[in-house]
Amino acid sequence: MNEFIDDYELFMTNLRNKLKTLSKPEKKEFLLKLDMLEIKKNCSTENEKFDFLIFILKYFIVFSQMFKSSSRYIDENNYINTYTLYKTKEQINTEKEEKFIKNFLDGEVIFSEHEPVYL
Repeated sequence: MNEFIDDYELFMTNLRNKLKTLSKPEKKEFLLKLDMLEIKKNCSTENEKFDFLIFILKYFIVFSQMFKSSSRYIDENNYINTYTLYKTKEQINTEKEEKFIKNFLDGEVIFSEHEPVYL
């Protein structure tokens, strides 16, 4: 995977193309297996790191729509803002950030009045 990290655009294009071929459950499984920390470490700029985070967050919206509970659904901009506030408030480091992302993908985090809550 590192050979694509050197060229962020190529890496992201390949990632998007791979995800297009997968069903929703397969996408979730695939994203859970991604080494997000390693990818972020290999991004050469802060813009690339932010772009990668936004890309991952967009997939949360897809997964959240699969759940019946309306508290699971939050639009992309609010999700990103809420996540940013949560990250700042809790001083999430990169390892905790990956855990948070994986917990969300696993359905272990829900939103209650714009506050993430671990189940």
